[in-house]
Amino acid sequence: MSERESRSQSCVVPGCSRKVTADKLMCWPHWKLVPPALATAVYRDWHALQRTNDPEARARVLGYYEASRQAAIDAVQPTTKPGAAT
Repeated sequence: MSERESRSQSCVVPGCSRKVTADKLMCWPHWKLVPPALATAVYRDWHALQRTNDPEARARVLGYYEASRQAAIDAVQPTTKPGAAT
């Protein structure tokens, strides 16, 4: 098993069984369904979280990331789940 495979997780979209690397939120078929402005917000908030060391600022930025992350998940849930187990 490669290092990349050992650092994999499931796509966060409920019902999707596709595996993604640990640095990805969801599989590509789901990610491409996320509206572009929302995808930009997820990237922005994730990268800000990675750069923030101050505990108070980190808590605030974590809240932003969690909100944009959940909005991205919610945005794709009503669709057919590309990696759903059959």
